Amino acid sequence: MSALLLAGGGAKGAFQAGLLAEFGRQGYWPFTDFYGTSAGALNAPFAEWGEIIELNTLWDRPDLEKLVHRKWSKLRSMWRQLRGARGWYDNTPLFWTLCDTFARYPAIERTWVSLTDLVSGDGKYSLATPETCYMSATIPGVYAPALDRYVDGGLRSMAPVSKAVDDGHDEMVLVLCNPTRLGTYAGRDTMHDAARAMEIMLHEIMLGDLGTTRDKNLLRSSGATKIDGTEYRHIDVQVISPNEETGKSLDFSRDHTRRAKVAGVRAARAFLDR
Repeated sequence: MSALLLAGGGAKGAFQAGLLAEFGRQGYWPFTDFYGTSAGALNAPFAEWGEIIELNTLWDRPDLEKLVHRKWSKLRSMWRQLRGARGWYDNTPLFWTLCDTFARYPAIERTWVSLTDLVSGDGKYSLATPETCYMSATIPGVYAPALDRYVDGGLRSMAPVSKAVDDGHDEMVLVLCNPTRLGTYAGRDTMHDAARAMEIMLHEIMLGDLGTTRDKNLLRSSGATKIDGTEYRHIDVQVISPNEETGKSLDFSRDHTRRAKVAGVRAARAFLDR
């Protein structure tokens, strides 16, 4: 069994759409199960359905920015915040789009997405539905928590490795939306500093996710066994990521998503040429 793991990244999720399109064009599709976080949670159901053209059509929508990042007027936004509203932007159009999309295709059976519960602080995985995909892609602070408690799964698991391991997968392809190394940074103002701090935190979470398989492989190579005497499995994770930053996580403009998709196509070709 081979699992496809799609990490989070906001608007950079277009990278995964371009990559999966190239996988499809070249006939590379060994995947049986699918896992997604945040933007990856939006992309993963299309992978199970085999509707990669439809996925790319979604990322090419001219109204994508309004769909996932509908802005209030400055006056209305300030008024909402003063009245205790949560979230600076409105992403409910995304939820209704997900409902319409899921209604056109078979019920999901093999796609899992990660969520974070703000109340308990726990992360969990749920079968992909319009509701859970929406929850997984709800960035806290940017958007209001779904059902007043559920937000982006990336707060607990940027790369959905642990669930795939628990499900018994030994072979995985993990597609990141960001380079594996943090880029350079020149501080400009408070908002950019806060965004950089979030980027560092999420990068550390991603490294921790990858450490799940590294630690298990080290135990296996050392000859260690579990309490019941069974050996640890060797887990093969092939990681694909952009060579450089494709843009900002909240930049859903067509120029950015197209650039990210092109980077995804190039990454897919490089991976298949290994």
